[in-house]
Amino acid sequence: MGVSRETEETTLNQVQTPAIEVTNLVKRFQRRDGERVQAIDDISLSVNPGEFVVLLGPSGCGKTTLLRCVAGLEYPDAGRIDIQGKTKFNADSKLVVPAEGRGLSMVFQSYALWPHMTVFENVAFPLRQMKVEKSEIKRRVTGALKRVGIPHLADSHPNQISGGQQQRVALARALVPNTGLILFDEPLSNVDARVRDELRFELLEMQREIGFAALYVTHDQSEAMTMADRIAVLGDGKIRQLAPPEEVYERPATRYVAGFVGTINELEGTVTELHAGGGVSVDTAIGKVGGQVGAGSQYVVGDQVAVVWRPENVRVTLDEVSGVNSWRGSIDASVFVGTHREALIDLGAEKIRAFGMGSKFPDAEAQVSATVSPEDVWVLPRD
Repeated sequence: MGVSRETEETTLNQVQTPAIEVTNLVKRFQRRDGERVQAIDDISLSVNPGEFVVLLGPSGCGKTTLLRCVAGLEYPDAGRIDIQGKTKFNADSKLVVPAEGRGLSMVFQSYALWPHMTVFENVAFPLRQMKVEKSEIKRRVTGALKRVGIPHLADSHPNQISGGQQQRVALARALVPNTGLILFDEPLSNVDARVRDELRFELLEMQREIGFAALYVTHDQSEAMTMADRIAVLGDGKIRQLAPPEEVYERPATRYVAGFVGTINELEGTVTELHAGGGVSVDTAIGKVGGQVGAGSQYVVGDQVAVVWRPENVRVTLDEVSGVNSWRGSIDASVFVGTHREALIDLGAEKIRAFGMGSKFPDAEAQVSATVSPEDVWVLPRD
């Protein structure tokens, strides 16, 4: 028996319905001195079912405010929020659904565990609020504790376990309602580096296995790169770039993104030549630099631009090298950081950074050639 066209369309619409849809959201705060601050400035963002989207940015960029607006802990001044196809906030119609009616779970930076409750009781709390039967509560809580690796702590209280274990409890509590959507507010910032690395991969494995959608706030670039399907880099209340991690890192959309994500070499200059295929030549303090222009970007001779490239894309040799993007200089300093060696190279008018494998990298004070391929140089507007 065939499937009706109506059923096919319904199924297609269900598949395409975002887990979160934020449209033209604005949130303002008033400081004590009376100054009005626009924490979220006309942001639109969607998170697809099963997708892990990370909000990345420095303190004060608006990422936590955006998360709290989605959660229903802050009410925006304008815009709309839809969660799993249902409108939960609409400034135009004055619709405001409170946090408990939004059908999502949240993991906080501070864990937010009830100190007087056992681990089991903390995890069971949202199920009891939902009036789930006792037998089902026991089954789901036991399963969640096993999933996060702490079934043996069910009868312990939060003050009897470590920070990493408390965060596992908070994660188990977010998993048990099976909402299909979890918000994370810098959940790993209060645990030590070793536990943080463990929890990153465990959380990612669980997300891939269970398939819940996630909106995750962090200021940690490594965390964002490790976990995200897409990263939204925020600055001054706006999304400066929204793309997969590789694109954000290798092809930053703006100087702000290039400077915030990872380590960068950056020079200002003037466009002197345009090449077929989108490349340009830029006159800088160290001479002519050839680079690539992003799709949709257009420059003319005389434009003021910035050229950026990553230190790991700099090839350093003792031999003299001629050609485009090759410069002669000396190594000012070289330090070993475990996985690689980092060097500061003095080119005379400017100094650039280069990363390379330790045993093959020239020592400090050596005269070297530094070369970077035009394909690894990105040309961006100066402002």
